[in-house]
Amino acid sequence: MSPAIKRYAVLIAGVGLAAAMTLTAAWPASAQPARDVTGASEQAQLQQKVDSVLRAMPGARQISQNQVAIDDFTIVTMPLPGERVARGSGEPVGTLGTPNCPSLWICVWSGTNFDGNRLQRTTCGFDDIGKIAYPGGGFWNDRARSYHNNQSRGTRSVFFDYSGSGPHWDKVLTTTAPSSSPDIGRARTDGIFVC
Repeated sequence: MSPAIKRYAVLIAGVGLAAAMTLTAAWPASAQPARDVTGASEQAQLQQKVDSVLRAMPGARQISQNQVAIDDFTIVTMPLPGERVARGSGEPVGTLGTPNCPSLWICVWSGTNFDGNRLQRTTCGFDDIGKIAYPGGGFWNDRARSYHNNQSRGTRSVFFDYSGSGPHWDKVLTTTAPSSSPDIGRARTDGIFVC
């Protein structure tokens, strides 16, 4: 190879490297893939929460590092280490304060603005969420603070509060898909009728 061609090849390689470095540095942080686990300690804490749900719900199974399927139609999702919003495996990192319930599901979050742990359901029927284990202990009753009804258009869901003894359920909220609320007020939801 002639000296002129070698200089030209080195120049092209140098320009390519500089362009690649510029693109990498200019790439927005929000567009970079999220790290699923930040460290062994954070992963261990997440696994403890997953295990607490598995222990309390016989037949439940862990389906990803931060999700437990209670049955074929009900999933509990916890935020990944370093994140405030619960998202399932493969779900993109969303903008804070934006609902991220998968299509054809209804979801409730333990925090306002769709933050915290997420409980999601996809089939018609009534769920006494006071019987669904909450990550870290306890149950989901009186923990729902925001919701996203992302079921098929026109599908209704009704939230209920259990009051007193016997089968006494008071309607708290009715929602028609698609709809969402970042703050449903005082957490009084003990049951959800989907469809």
